[in-house]
Amino acid sequence: MNGSCQPPQEPSQIQRRKRLEATIPNIEEVKDICEAPSVSFGVSYGGEPIFTKSIGLCDVENGQLANEHTSYHIGSCAKIFTSAAIGILVDEGKVSWQDPVKKHLDDFDPVEDREIGKKATIRDVCRHSTGLANPNAVFMAPHGAPGIRSEEYMKMINALPTANEHGQRFNSWWYYSNAAYGLLGLVVKAVAGVDFATFLRTRICNPLGLKETLLTEHDVTNNSNLAHPYVKRDGEWHKIYNGLTSEGNSHTLPSLGIRSSVSDMLLFGGAVMDRYAKEQQSQSEENETPQLRVPWSDRLWGLRQTLGLIAGSRENPLRQISYIWKSYWTRPCDDDFDNKTAYMLGWLRTTMPTAALPLLSYNSYPTKNEYIIGRKSPPQVLYGHSGCTNGSVATIYVIPQSGFTVVALSNAADAGDASNSTVQILLQAIYDLGPKVDLILSLKESREMKLKQHEDMINDWEKHRDVGKYNCNAEELVGTYHGLGASIIDIKQSNKSDSGLAVVFGRQDTSGCELDRFNQDSLSFLPMDHKEILERAMIDWDYWTVGVFRFVREDETQPNSPVVGLRWKWDQYEDSILWVKQNDKDKMNDNYYKAVVKKHGKFLKDPWAKSVATADGNGPCNGSRPF
Repeated sequence: MNGSCQPPQEPSQIQRRKRLEATIPNIEEVKDICEAPSVSFGVSYGGEPIFTKSIGLCDVENGQLANEHTSYHIGSCAKIFTSAAIGILVDEGKVSWQDPVKKHLDDFDPVEDREIGKKATIRDVCRHSTGLANPNAVFMAPHGAPGIRSEEYMKMINALPTANEHGQRFNSWWYYSNAAYGLLGLVVKAVAGVDFATFLRTRICNPLGLKETLLTEHDVTNNSNLAHPYVKRDGEWHKIYNGLTSEGNSHTLPSLGIRSSVSDMLLFGGAVMDRYAKEQQSQSEENETPQLRVPWSDRLWGLRQTLGLIAGSRENPLRQISYIWKSYWTRPCDDDFDNKTAYMLGWLRTTMPTAALPLLSYNSYPTKNEYIIGRKSPPQVLYGHSGCTNGSVATIYVIPQSGFTVVALSNAADAGDASNSTVQILLQAIYDLGPKVDLILSLKESREMKLKQHEDMINDWEKHRDVGKYNCNAEELVGTYHGLGASIIDIKQSNKSDSGLAVVFGRQDTSGCELDRFNQDSLSFLPMDHKEILERAMIDWDYWTVGVFRFVREDETQPNSPVVGLRWKWDQYEDSILWVKQNDKDKMNDNYYKAVVKKHGKFLKDPWAKSVATADGNGPCNGSRPF
């Protein structure tokens, strides 16, 4: 880069760097509190990195230090790449935001609400308003095994619950669904003629130079700078298997299967803002209004030279950012601020000061006003996302009015989110927000709340446990159970549990868990220890019924009647669902399946389950206005 063409450095940037450098001890403390091997973080201005730092190990076994080029799982931050892919195809006229999903995926037809199949649009999927359930525990089995194969994905989607006690959720409730987001990958494949990973690689990653953004198992196995996910148990690091970045799990890639680095995420954030500025300028010119001035746009020379845009060899491939940031479903927060929080198309938008910064993170939702940063500082509009997967967390925010991108990644997902807390620390330093908030104290309290939630879950589990009522023999439960269109649960004999049984999900032996006696006609595979849940890669296992099977008898009034199925309430916001036991050694008889479902009902609200109408930031909640 020719130094003579660089614009003079602003004194304020020098001060910002000093403030950012001063945050390192606090972020080291965040890493320790969250029991994470490493945290990598950075800040860019107008697409040009001004501060990057990594603390700790990305590979504990080999003592490898993390750096800004280390690739981490980014979880639900993958959704910002997915919406960008759709935006490119919309710009090319190959698809419309208002296209019904069924226009491109003819086999999309949820049976619990036919209106979804007829009317749900691509925009509805992007903003989580389809009403389709979010069965993380079903399609992401224990120990990182895929509970559903990609070729079975649509069958599962079409069988998902679509309603709650208020009625059908479609375009009435904001309902976060990783499962539904997989539809967008199939739409891309249908209209572009290549699989989703190839499209991202050729149309976004390569043009932007995102060399550390990994999309396939081949990418992962050929990368020597990976942040392996871990959990710390009894003072030792235990690696967590996470197979989400894989061709075999292609349906999870659009929602949470991507890996990336701080360097790539900062570059992507700058490219998003660059495109947004161009679109805003173009709209101003078309409407013959005064040209929109983006204060930081003159600093995009660094980004554009990096991308080869100045020489004209490449162009920013991103499109439709203005629309992506315009269409939304509001997500109001009770924090005494008019924060205008909403979920856009794959992005969360909010305005500081706000309690919404941890809304999609692994941190417990903050309720104390004193933990909200920037309460007496000028407002700042942010767009971003947080991501949580089996053993990793990630957070990104871009601030278009001032040109900053802030990113933090970590390879642990314990009780507390190191990435989200780090980003808040960096934001407070960038803008010198006041009054100063002790974010370490906030994180400690959040961690205590998360551990208390686990303790409460175990207490609920124990309240409903009565092994004296257990009345099953192992032989009558052994078999294959079918549910949710394509989900398979195998109950097998085992000599390691008190019931003599174990469970295997999706025919994946690595997913196996021992089954212990729980109550009448019921077994449990829920670990008691919080760390063990993390080590088993049980994402979203935060409600006691997720680890309990209740077996169904042909005549439920007779204790010795044959077992015909099992019920599993895999999510606290959904009814218990019936899996039918296969009565044929070779295959499930469709007529028999329908007869059992008709007699016993596909859905059942368990007598011991509480009805929940709203949830925290990661659960379903009725937004006030969809747009």
